[in-house]
Amino acid sequence: MPSTELSKSIDPLVDEYFDELTRVRQHLHANPELSWQEANTTSYLREILESHQILSVPGPQDRGLIVDLQLGNADSPVLAIRGDIDAIPVKEETGLPFASQNEGVMHACGHDVHSTILLGSLLVLNRLYRDQQLAKGLRVRGLFQPAEEIAQGASAMIEAGCLDEVQAIFAYHVDPSREVGRVGIKDGVQTGFCDEIQISVRGKGGHSARPHETNDTIYSAVQLVDALYGQLPRNLDSRLPVVLSICQFHGGTTANILPNTVELVGTLRALDIAARAKAQETIERIVASMASLTKTEMDLKLIDKVPGVVNDPRLMKLFENAATEVLGADQVDRIPASIGGEDFSFYTAHVPGAFTRLGCGSEKAGYWDLHSSHFDVDPETIRVGVRVMVRAALAWNNAQG
Repeated sequence: MPSTELSKSIDPLVDEYFDELTRVRQHLHANPELSWQEANTTSYLREILESHQILSVPGPQDRGLIVDLQLGNADSPVLAIRGDIDAIPVKEETGLPFASQNEGVMHACGHDVHSTILLGSLLVLNRLYRDQQLAKGLRVRGLFQPAEEIAQGASAMIEAGCLDEVQAIFAYHVDPSREVGRVGIKDGVQTGFCDEIQISVRGKGGHSARPHETNDTIYSAVQLVDALYGQLPRNLDSRLPVVLSICQFHGGTTANILPNTVELVGTLRALDIAARAKAQETIERIVASMASLTKTEMDLKLIDKVPGVVNDPRLMKLFENAATEVLGADQVDRIPASIGGEDFSFYTAHVPGAFTRLGCGSEKAGYWDLHSSHFDVDPETIRVGVRVMVRAALAWNNAQG
């Protein structure tokens, strides 16, 4: 952990920047942009950084930013901190004075807060260096990442070289199920391995009065979904979570014509690699068997969408210690894995990482689920997030020897 004297310097700086960070978050929230459309968000964040004499370079497709802070010794290891910047297609219903001005688009997943905490962490670390309070050099790379929601941004940032020389990476995700001032940590696998499933069911269509002259792809697709939902759990170890969800069912154009084709789309999620492979094998077998039974053609595509986030226990311990110092040990929770996907996983596939859940709920902000049209975050989440992140970054740097 940072020295006692250095720790005493962190919180006053966070407090000094807090009003500005709150305004930044409100601006981002009022001006959300979808994945790969974050041009104005990128320009705004770049202007804020430049106002503090911090330079940045644009990310892939000129979306997002890569910010290198060279705080002393040029030979110091590099720590990356990631904050995502994109929003999602949700019509906001919060009634906030800074509610979305972009109709049908909203920061309903807290990315406005993630990027604000990253900004605040960079400002505080830079200020500690300028005030000559860092005893050793520190190199930090801030990653304002686009396109997290469609699981493309992390891979694109990596291809752009964002992990060059990086030895570790940190990030948060806000958690409305936890009160602001609480932190959730998890060693090892934290989020699910997610595959997209696409199934095309093809056969001879025809008149609804004469189904015996058709292959009835609607019936065949319904039976397939029923078989997948029924058979998959019976073929897998029930101690290992695996979830298959068919979320799109497209077929037909009118009330009296059985269609030639039905399209199914969904996801397969697992927390264990072996269980995931077994599930994929079982799905392939069920699809082939149902095609034979219904005399249709069924084409299956399994698309590797997002790997699981795997947290490094040593890095998580740094976060646990930092959160304990800031909040107290009773405010740090050991949490179970989530079967949801998160593209921070692409980073942890290359370098050790720590992905921490940051409580953001309160009576003031509510406890609405992520992606809800009513979702809000208690502004104190920003203060807590920066205080913990800065300490974790300095502790990591001190541990490098």
